[in-house]
This record gives sequence, C-alpha cells and structure tokens, in this order.
Amino acid sequence: GISIIQWIALARLWRILLHERITKARFYLNLVVLNKKEVVKAGVQKKTGLENRGLGRLAGALANRLVTDEKFSAGLGKRLEEMIPKRMADEHGISAEATCEFKRGNLVVML
Repeated sequence: GISIIQWIALARLWRILLHERITKARFYLNLVVLNKKEVVKAGVQKKTGLENRGLGRLAGALANRLVTDEKFSAGLGKRLEEMIPKRMADEHGISAEATCEFKRGNLVVML
C-alpha cells in the first residue's frame, strides 16, 4: 500500500501543479473599436478648445483623415498595455501583464 508520507508527497505535488496552472492562466481580450471617428474628433476638439465651433468640426474631420484605423489601434494597444496591469493591481490587487498581440484596422487583440 501507499504510506502516509507518500500521500502527503502526492498531495503537495498536486497542490504545486494546481498553483502553477492557475498562475499561468492566460486569456485573450478582443476589442473592436466602433466609434474611432467620434473619439478622435472629441480628442482634437478638447485639445484645441474648439468643441462646439465650426473650426472644431473641421479639425476633427482633418484628424480623422490623418489618424488611420491602424494608427488608432496601435495607440490604443500601447495605452492598454500600461493601463490594464495598473488598474488590475490598484482596484483588485491582482498582478497581471498585458501585451498587444495583434492589431488590424479597428481590431485589437490583447493577451
């Protein structure tokens, strides 16, 4: 039969394996940006202080032509890489990492 010491060793091994599996848990976060034009326009208008004027609308339209979906997604991915771990730690006490794995058009995939 199996002795008590062997059972304890098996239990510890099981616990170590479970802990390793849990700490290596990973998932993908898929983001599809649906309102890029509104976000860019609002950002430009806020920075220039021309929120409700015709010049502000013109600046927003020009910025949307200059900021492609790819540029916007790349910037969003960089900000999320910094923001997700910080917010997880501050709000929930969770140690996390986030990396932007894929971006194309209005799709951003975080790991």
